[in-house]
Parts: sequence; structure tokens; C-alpha cells
Amino acid sequence: MHCFFSFITLIFYGFPVAWTMGGLGVLFIFISMLSDNLFDTFYGVDFGFASMVVYRLYGVMANWVLVALPMFIFYGNNDG
Repeated sequence: MHCFFSFITLIFYGFPVAWTMGGLGVLFIFISMLSDNLFDTFYGVDFGFASMVVYRLYGVMANWVLVALPMFIFYGNNDG
């Protein structure tokens, strides 16, 4: 719930959507890792989980088929 309100607040302040979503994701993962270590709560987020997310994102970005999507968008954006 806090992430949603943070997202809406940052969007209303004019931050780009991609930077807001990425930044809030990193921020709340960091907060949950700290609360697991300092306050003895259990959210199940540790460095292994965070590294797994990074490897998954890299695997998606390394897919050459998905490179064609922005190219089609840029090709279709013809101003002249």
C-alpha cells in the first residue's frame, strides 16, 4: 500500500514513470532487506533473491527478439 501511494505521489510531482517504478522497486527491496536483518521480520527478501531478480532481468534484456519492438516503434514514429 505504501508503494502505491509513493508511486502516485512521485507521478504527480512529475517524475518519469519508468524511473519511478524502478526506483521504488529498489527502495522497497532495500527496506525489506533491512527490516529482515534489523527488526527480525520475515519478508523472504535477501541478497540471493535480489540477485535472482537481476539475473532474470538481464536474461529478458538479452533476448534479441525483443530488440525489434523499439525499432518498430521508432520506425513508425515518422514526423515527416
